[in-house]
Amino acid sequence: MVTIRTIKGKDLKGKKLAKVIARDNTGCNKFKYKIGLNTDIRTLNINDQFGSGLYFVEAKDAKVYKAHGTNLAFIEVDDDEKIVEIREVDEDNIEHISYRAHQITITKIVNNFKIKDIR
Repeated sequence: MVTIRTIKGKDLKGKKLAKVIARDNTGCNKFKYKIGLNTDIRTLNINDQFGSGLYFVEAKDAKVYKAHGTNLAFIEVDDDEKIVEIREVDEDNIEHISYRAHQITITKIVNNFKIKDIR
């Protein structure tokens, strides 16, 4: 089951946020990430699970996405940024939460990250 809701960046205060990206710092849709402000060229779609926006998760959950890349980007979002929160419960009844935003700020990229880098 998937539930989607819109929140604000301030709702994620105190959470360590991250995104797994490829060795060449690309992610979904071949978007090239860089240190600093990153903006999706598409308008944020708030109505479906796989819409536009730049995806990220809480850092503690990044290991689930290790197969998607070797680098780990640490993320910040502005307090007023509109965020799409996607909650999905898998077949083992485990909840996974991911987020999408139109703009994110990458503060650090760890190349060839290890699980210890998530902490």
